[in-house]
Amino acid sequence: MEKDKAKCVAKNCKNEFIKPSYHNKNDYEYLKQFLSVKFGIEINHNLKQESGYYQIEPMVPFHENKEEFIRVEMTIASNEAPMKVKGWKVCLKKEPQDTFYRNFICKNKEGNKKKRCFVVKHFHGTMEIHRGHLLAKKFKKFLVSKPDSDNDVNQFFGEGCVENITYQTSRANCDSPTIHGQWHFEREVIKTLNNGEVTKVFYEIYELSVQERSLGRVLLINSEPENVLSYFVFIPNSENSSK
Repeated sequence: MEKDKAKCVAKNCKNEFIKPSYHNKNDYEYLKQFLSVKFGIEINHNLKQESGYYQIEPMVPFHENKEEFIRVEMTIASNEAPMKVKGWKVCLKKEPQDTFYRNFICKNKEGNKKKRCFVVKHFHGTMEIHRGHLLAKKFKKFLVSKPDSDNDVNQFFGEGCVENITYQTSRANCDSPTIHGQWHFEREVIKTLNNGEVTKVFYEIYELSVQERSLGRVLLINSEPENVLSYFVFIPNSENSSK
């Protein structure tokens, strides 16, 4: 539908693409289905919505956290169109090892040659529709031991990495005094790691999409020590987040 498309503002593009959006009633059912399949949570009540995001309850138990690095891609069948899920499960630390780098950025081949593990392409964009990172650019120092000395690292955390970029509304991506987008939660993670309040942050992010239309993202954040950081939220891709 024309109203669900936008035109890229890049100088050499101008192509149309499907806008991220959240149509409250129908898309809310997709969110409930994801929570049931992924976490075994059955939502029988309306989730509490505050400051532009939904608070998900109950919280997933802390003991399920592990120091692991997983790229998530899954499809969930539906009575309507199937739902695609794309995301990450990672452990953020002030002094990371190179597990994430070796598995998802570059692998060593014979003769010490490196093989890039990700794909770069052009993503469309407008002032209101961002090329939204799943793993924030500012997270790279918590995932890679030498984040600024490797061009492949910069490319992975750039704006064209297929594995780490999806379309996101500016409201869902950014932060303001009244509406908290993804940056609000990322900033809390960065602050607590930098000031030493926590030694590890277990960070999960899942983008939900239907027929190439991104609905929004689920964030699950826990820390070690426990309960310093504790978030389980859904951030909808909508300019009007009220339900």
